Amino acid sequence: MSLSKKSFIINAVFVILVTAILITAFVFTGGAVVSSDIETRLVKTVKEKAAEVYESDGDLTDIDFFPFGINVSVYDLDGNYVGGYLIQDEFDGGFEGSFDGGFEGEPSRNAEEGEQPSDRADFFEGGFPPDMRGDEMRGGMVRKLDINGKEYFAYECKVFLKSGVVYSVRGLTSKESAPINKLMIVACVAAGLLALIALVLSYFSLRNATKPIRDMTAALDAVENSSDLGKRVELDTKYEEIRNLCDSYNRMLERLEDILKSQERFTSDVSHELRSPLTVLLAESEFALNDLTTVEEKDKSLEAIYAQTKRLTVMVRQLLEFSRVANTESVALTDTDISVLTREIAESVDNAKNVTVSCDVTDGIVIKTDETLYIRMVTNLIDNAVKYNSDGGNVWVKLSFDENKVVLSVEDDGIGMSEDTLKHIYERMYQADKSRSDGSGLGLGLSFVKEISRILGSTVEVTSSLGKGSRFTVTFPVK
Repeated sequence: MSLSKKSFIINAVFVILVTAILITAFVFTGGAVVSSDIETRLVKTVKEKAAEVYESDGDLTDIDFFPFGINVSVYDLDGNYVGGYLIQDEFDGGFEGSFDGGFEGEPSRNAEEGEQPSDRADFFEGGFPPDMRGDEMRGGMVRKLDINGKEYFAYECKVFLKSGVVYSVRGLTSKESAPINKLMIVACVAAGLLALIALVLSYFSLRNATKPIRDMTAALDAVENSSDLGKRVELDTKYEEIRNLCDSYNRMLERLEDILKSQERFTSDVSHELRSPLTVLLAESEFALNDLTTVEEKDKSLEAIYAQTKRLTVMVRQLLEFSRVANTESVALTDTDISVLTREIAESVDNAKNVTVSCDVTDGIVIKTDETLYIRMVTNLIDNAVKYNSDGGNVWVKLSFDENKVVLSVEDDGIGMSEDTLKHIYERMYQADKSRSDGSGLGLGLSFVKEISRILGSTVEVTSSLGKGSRFTVTFPVK
């Protein structure tokens, strides 16, 4: 499942759940809220109309008897219709009422327990002039009625006119006609519509948000299907995170390309180096078998075969050792006195060019390292300094303790290296000046140094000047 689909499903479930909770809350709490609002409006409206009847002393001409969905009608003491909204005609005699008993039906929640309609008198408080308070207008309780299967609320109020006539002002309204009830329905519908809109917006926003990822996936597929290792991911996007991801991927591709090219070059160089002695072996063998007749000639040919076989053996051994080191991630490190080791290595170096090797080593330097790998690293550095030096040249080996680190440096005054050569010196089988090489090596010496430095947790740096010499510095952190 894609990220956009999963996110959309999560958002949809959340929106639907919230909408369901809101609608459920409306359904369970809305009834009580609607009923309370209806009763309050009904009582207020009937009392207001009763006040208008009282003020007009029975003149009902200019009174609005259908305010806000509430049916208001006026009756005399005998129950005869006087004016207003004719409730009995509307509901075909669906209910009857009297001033003594009020409307038939169940008391609403505003009625106190055990109270009857005729027992309660509501005096007009607030919104009425002071001279209208008292017994001029008296009201009963709000009643609930079931008329033709619909729920209605009814309320009546007695009005004692100045002329001595007594009227009853009756109000009736249905639950469905209440504005707040309609508002609740609208709220539920609106909640559903908002949920639908939220889902649509969520879908399109997620698709828009994941579009750069889809574009990047397409670009990566194009790179994968291409045979060109130099091809990179090119994506024009305004999102910084996607750009950073593309840049990281391109850096990874660049490094992968370098590794593959290095492996190809390594394979090619190894094949070339091995092919040379094998060619010599084959030629000398055929020559000895077919053309040589004297023992002296055959002995000379055997010496050539032996020399090439020995060279071939050295090459294979170096390749195996380098492969083992390159595939090693870590080794057990033990406390080792590298001061003693460094002196011994410097004194035992093969010095065919009569190069002077000077050794400046601080005594008693002990670090955690692997003795075998340390010896191989230092040996390769000194051999390299001697190998690319001139006859009678100098090599300086220095080991010192500097604050929280141990520094080993091997410096020579030999041929040095150019800037271009410095970029490749750690590559496998790279030899900057093959004409100056004696042909005994494969160009793996500094590659060994780099890999061993990685395993031992040290760092190696080089500075060089063409024609003036080079300096390799290995730093061991001390914890």
